[in-house]
Amino acid sequence: MSKQAERMDVVIVRWVDSSLQNGWQNLSELKKEWAEIVSAGILVKKDKRVVVLIQSYDEGNECFAEGLVIPRCAVRGIEKIAEVKKYND
Repeated sequence: MSKQAERMDVVIVRWVDSSLQNGWQNLSELKKEWAEIVSAGILVKKDKRVVVLIQSYDEGNECFAEGLVIPRCAVRGIEKIAEVKKYND
């Protein structure tokens, strides 16, 4: 049986997240901005609500490692950096 190729995009996502400061500090030292995050991975879902990335994908067993779900409202940009082919029997 011939293999059928399916495209998988590798992307960089720029997004914002909560910022956390631990321990006792003066109020004047409090950061009043969110954290600006850059994440890279294989794009597995993008819709109105979320962007989902995975770090690694095992084609033979159809399993993944390190999934990241980013709320779409936090996303500032998505840049495609590569395209890989996933083969299905």
